[in-house]
Amino acid sequence: MKKYTRYHLQLLLFLLSTISVFLSSIAFASCGGLDITLRKYHYEARTIIDEFEDCSIGSYHLIIKTPAGTVSHFTVQRDGWLQQMWVEPLDQSKQPAVILWLQNAGSGSYGALNVYVPSVKNVNVYTRTKIAPLPSTVKGYQGHDQYTVTDGSIYLSFPRYKPNDSSHCPSDGQALFKYDFKNKKWIEQ
Repeated sequence: MKKYTRYHLQLLLFLLSTISVFLSSIAFASCGGLDITLRKYHYEARTIIDEFEDCSIGSYHLIIKTPAGTVSHFTVQRDGWLQQMWVEPLDQSKQPAVILWLQNAGSGSYGALNVYVPSVKNVNVYTRTKIAPLPSTVKGYQGHDQYTVTDGSIYLSFPRYKPNDSSHCPSDGQALFKYDFKNKKWIEQ
């Protein structure tokens, strides 16, 4: 009976260690690479996440090619996965910006925008610009961000939470904000 029990204990320990290794490989899963290219307005934007990068954190490479053939390269640390990329003129500009929406891996699914715009000195060279985050003091804000870029504007929508709502059951409607480039802040719509 002791050998039978010892065998089962060893088998159980083996299975637990195998499951533990499997679960840790899921938690730090590789994305298998990502390569997205958008061509619009005679511009080309290409975003690459290396094959062995972690899905939720790491870096990305962005290459922007203008109609004049000028190329701007960026390698940027990221906290989250790439949700969407746009090539659109912003705020009445004639040259398009490149906008990347990143969504963090946490339960709040907070978003972040990385925006690349033509340089003031040379419109064929791109620079990264800051988009102010939505203040955490906004009524009912707990993440779950959704971004849209349309008609030269950036919009952010999210579900509003009442103080006693659970994280899965927002009950105070949907909020919509538009980014004000002049004043560098989000304006509720």
